[in-house]
Order: sequence, then structure tokens, then C-alpha cells
Amino acid sequence: MPNEQTDVSPRPLTFVSHSSKDKLIADAICARLENQGIRCWIAPRDVDPGRDFSDQIAEALEKSAVMVMVVSSGSNSSRHVKSEIDRAFSLGQVIVPFRVENIELDKGLAYYLSKTHWLDAVSPPLEQHIDHLAATIRKLFNQDPPSNPPVQLPPAPSLPTQPIPPVAANKRSFLLLAGVLGLVAVIGVLAFLLFTSRRENAKVAPSAAPKKVVKHRASPSPGPLAATAALADQPSIEGIWKIAKARSLDGTSYDGTVQFTKQGERYLATWQTTAGTTYSGVGLVRGNKLCVGWSAESFGVVFYKVDGRGTLNGKWIVTGTSAELSDGVETATGGTPGKLEGHYLVTGLNPGSQAPYAGELDITRTGATYKMHWKVDKSSYTGVAIEVDDELFAGWGDKDHPVGVVSYTFEGKGAKGVWTLDGESETGTENLVRQ
Repeated sequence: MPNEQTDVSPRPLTFVSHSSKDKLIADAICARLENQGIRCWIAPRDVDPGRDFSDQIAEALEKSAVMVMVVSSGSNSSRHVKSEIDRAFSLGQVIVPFRVENIELDKGLAYYLSKTHWLDAVSPPLEQHIDHLAATIRKLFNQDPPSNPPVQLPPAPSLPTQPIPPVAANKRSFLLLAGVLGLVAVIGVLAFLLFTSRRENAKVAPSAAPKKVVKHRASPSPGPLAATAALADQPSIEGIWKIAKARSLDGTSYDGTVQFTKQGERYLATWQTTAGTTYSGVGLVRGNKLCVGWSAESFGVVFYKVDGRGTLNGKWIVTGTSAELSDGVETATGGTPGKLEGHYLVTGLNPGSQAPYAGELDITRTGATYKMHWKVDKSSYTGVAIEVDDELFAGWGDKDHPVGVVSYTFEGKGAKGVWTLDGESETGTENLVRQ
């Protein structure tokens, strides 16, 4: 009796078309599809060195049965993506638009895709949308789901997903030029007092003393962070607090008050020193911790959760964004487990769950603080961060107007604060009690 032979014919090939600006998202799509038994071809991974690039693209398209197009502002303006779509159309392939950004299609692309059903992946989490894409592709070719459980992959770039920022809130425009939610007046005071006398007034609290605004910095969570936890069993943050015990960067003691005002899910902070100096900032809360940044110009602040495995899960805001918008989110991956310093890849979403971004983040330790450097597209941003428990609090701003950042941990009727300024390697302290 003849030996039975197993069918080893390869499964249909899926061509992943994307702009180079969306490489991290496209790689995440490819990895998750292949994890579910769907063969993919993606550049530059599958391009052989030494051979003509365009020839290999053409060959891959001819071998493919379906094309997944990552729809974004980057692909919308990419002539290479348009050429790939044109070729796939002429070959009669099934084209599946996978939209990660809410945009109006270029007329050329609209010609090919206007009557095609889109898969919308603008809202998080991205992983669920990729799973839907995988199910769609399997249905096209009557494929069964993989018999073995898929390997657990790291979270895909979050799309709410880059430490950060918008074109009106885009990590691609990292620093917004608007003042922080009605704080323009006090920020003007800050401009003169904070940075023309950083050393003279070092005694003043941080109050004296955030992808990505980017894209920043740029910031990222992995998966997007869960909703902000309420301050259970903690007094309300809102109100006036007395600076009971504080030390500036040069060791000088100071006192005064700080008032917190809630706006949406964020807080506005206004410090008043006994010397009559006023400073203002904006912050994010999670659990019993509040991360506040301040500067003389527009700035951003990012609040990362450190998981100890080389991943940072953050949320961020920049001045000028409406309190009604959801915070931006950012995930940084690829770091060294158990160590903050290092090189990370970041993905994120700008405030309001719009405009995903991707880039890189380098963290360098400088004494008791950390220097942050984000790169998103062709823009770069720098800032400063402090580590408290398993969280990293960072701020970034204009190079001519450094940013400060403070972390408060609320306990009962008091709060313990640690703060620093961009360019400094030391930290100050600022403890509060309810007024």
C-alpha cells in the first residue's frame, strides 16, 4: 500500500504594504499574523541584499494572494505604497486596507480602495484588530485557525501608540505652542523668575524649581495604560497644601504652599513661596502618586510604569491640550531587564487617542536623575526624569526653557515629594501637609 504523503504546499502569501514611518506597527502586524499561521512578506525583512529592491517587491507581489495595506498619513503620501497598490490591483489580488490613522485618502489611493471594505484599527488595543485581520485572511482562503496555541508575543504598538506627542497634540510635533490650559498668565511670571534665577532661588521648591511635543517624547503602553486608578483611602488632592519640609537642589530649606485644581483627569498646580514667588504646572495622577511638570514655555510630562523587564508603560500630556481629551499613551520596549538606562523603541498615541507614532528613546543616568532623549521621525526631544519606587516621572520642554518635574506620593493627610530640573543631577525634596 503506498505511503500516505502529507500536503506540504505552502499557505497563501500575504504582502504587507506600509510606509517606512509605520515600520514598528507593520512589524507588529506581521509578527502577530505569522504567529497565527499566516505567511507574510514584508520589506525590508524579506529583501535579499545584493539584489534589485524593486524587482524583489514585484516578485513578492506576484507570489502573494492578498495584500494588507497599513493606512496612515505616511502611506497616504508614499509613492512606493501607491506603486504596490497599483501592481496588486492589476494582478487582481485581494487588498485589505488596515487603517491605523483617521485620514482622508489621497485621490490616487481612493481610486483603488474606494469600494474596498476597510478594517478600522484606530482605537486601541491594536492586538484585537490584528486578530480580526487574521480571521479575515483565513476566511478568504478557507484556512482553519492554528491548532497549537499561539506563542505569546509582546504587546503590539498601542494605537490609542511614541517619552511623546501632536499636530495639535502629536508626537510628531512634540512641543505645542499653546499655554497650559489657561495658565498663560502665571507661566509668564515663571518665565522670568524660574529660569533667570535657578541658582539664586534654588531654595524654592520644585515649585521653584513630562511620543513623546512630539511626537514625543513620545511617549508610548505597551499596551496603553489602564484608566487612572482612584486615590482610594487617600484624601482628595484638590485644595491648598502647606510645604511643611523642603530642600532645594543646593540643600537650602524653603517653605510655602501649593494648590491643586482638578481639570478632567489631570491636575493644575500653583506654588506660592514665602518669598512671594509663584510657579505653575500640570500633572498626571495614578494610584497615590502625582507627577507634575512645569516650565516657562510649553512642555510635556510623562508618567511611566517600570515593569522590570525592559519595558516602560506610560501616559503623557502636553500643555495646550484640552482637559477633555484622553491622555497620550506610550510604550518603550527593548530595554535591559532590571535597569532603566539603555536604548528603547517607543510606540504611542497622541492625546485623544489619535495619530499613532513610533520612535526611539535613550535613557542615561546622571547622578540621582536620568537624562531622556527621544527621536521621533526627524525630530528629537530631551528631558529629565526621576525614579520613585517602580515608576519614572519625566518632563521635556524647549531647550531654551528647561522643564522641572516633581513626584508626590500621598499618604493620609500628607505627601512626600521629590523633584529636579532639566540639566541637574541632584534632586530636591518637598513634603506637604493638608492646609
